[in-house]
Amino acid sequence: MSVTINRSGGGGSIQPTDALVRVVTDYGSSVSVTAGGATKNLKPLVIIGDAGHSCYYDLVKPGAFSSNARSYSVTLGGNTVSDTLVVNAAGEYTKPISFWNGEFYLNGNQYPEITGGWSARNIRYAATDEGATVHAVTPDFDTSGSTMIATVDTSDYSDVSGSVQTNNAIDLTEYSTITFTVNKSYVGYSRRIFYYVTATDTASGGVFSPAAQIVTTTAGDQTVSLDVSGLTGSYYVGFNLIANGAGSTTVTVSSIIAS
Repeated sequence: MSVTINRSGGGGSIQPTDALVRVVTDYGSSVSVTAGGATKNLKPLVIIGDAGHSCYYDLVKPGAFSSNARSYSVTLGGNTVSDTLVVNAAGEYTKPISFWNGEFYLNGNQYPEITGGWSARNIRYAATDEGATVHAVTPDFDTSGSTMIATVDTSDYSDVSGSVQTNNAIDLTEYSTITFTVNKSYVGYSRRIFYYVTATDTASGGVFSPAAQIVTTTAGDQTVSLDVSGLTGSYYVGFNLIANGAGSTTVTVSSIIAS
């Protein structure tokens, strides 16, 4: 998931111009580093983490960074990230780079190392609406394909609300917008969809408290942009579906990406 390049300070068998590259990843064993005009494939050094999903890879490349600024690129799981290493006055430098670009969901990938995965929650947007009780229900939730599909219906109650939300709170400090690319369909009334972030992991049956939210009522394909520019710290990301009367509401999600 991240790459760290260390310029050594000399001593022992490692020379001051050598570089140590360490990659921590969940993307498998296809890793290579290009630096100083040479490319070398990295091999796993030690397996760590949950169920052995994360790997450390180490490389000592003699003379790779003999000057105080040297470009490098790392290819990981078919993706390449390039950057420039700048060595400090002490002859040492550490710089992390990331292969993650703000995705919370994309084409079937739930990015569990960031989001903790997505799950359906029986939480609601309000306790009452226009004098009627809003009942919290757990949406029907399908993640087996390249989209997330969530549905609520009124088979048990006439006014229902349920969410799909990240299992982890995510640090949004560096982001200004979360973009949801979705399709909404409904039977009966065209009801609202709340796209939100909340600092609290709402209890079952409870009402979520949004730190930021945007509400839509339209159906069909749509791109919804949630402004999170004023937020610092970590938040759960989610969307809440509503149905009432004799009806149902379905949201099909293609992507959720922060920028």
